[in-house]
Amino acid sequence: MAQLECIKCGKVKLTLQFHKSSKRKNGLQAKCKECVKEYNTKYRKEINPEYWNYDTGYFSKKKNTNYIYAYQKADKSCKVYRMDFPDGSVYVGATMAHFNVRLKQHENDYKWNYIEPKQNKRNYTHLHPKMNEYDWNKVRLIIRSAYILDEFDGSRYEMLKKETEYIQQFRKEGLRVLNNQTMNHKSWNKKGKKK
Repeated sequence: MAQLECIKCGKVKLTLQFHKSSKRKNGLQAKCKECVKEYNTKYRKEINPEYWNYDTGYFSKKKNTNYIYAYQKADKSCKVYRMDFPDGSVYVGATMAHFNVRLKQHENDYKWNYIEPKQNKRNYTHLHPKMNEYDWNKVRLIIRSAYILDEFDGSRYEMLKKETEYIQQFRKEGLRVLNNQTMNHKSWNKKGKKK
């Protein structure tokens, strides 16, 4: 695998540990992800503490807020993913959002249901009870170790159909799948809208 030296820490790392950059010849940023994260944290806490202020900070400008909403919107390619638990059971999920956004949503849904309860909560009855068997750090590790099984362009209907196929396949292979049931695809039309 290809490697690259970080200009900040000087360590030689795999190219997977560098963010993409269309402006650079090799297509990667010069600083590794770890160094970029370290700088961003310092910037937001020490250099520009007003960054998160919604009145005067970065998100006070409508175009920046619109960018965030567009980034988080579930209108990207279809992704079917798998989450493995230490006891060998698996959870199969599907999303049209960016994968990292969906995983963060899983973290927040669990956290807001069990760690810092909020009123408007979404409960994944088949997933969260399993997560309750582990401490918060282990839950985060389980969520973050999820990986994409299939990615394709298509409708919500096609995505849910593919998710169901993986659930059925894993059950045939003898895996303990945490999904209670597969989606009722008869209630969805081919364009991915509920009937």
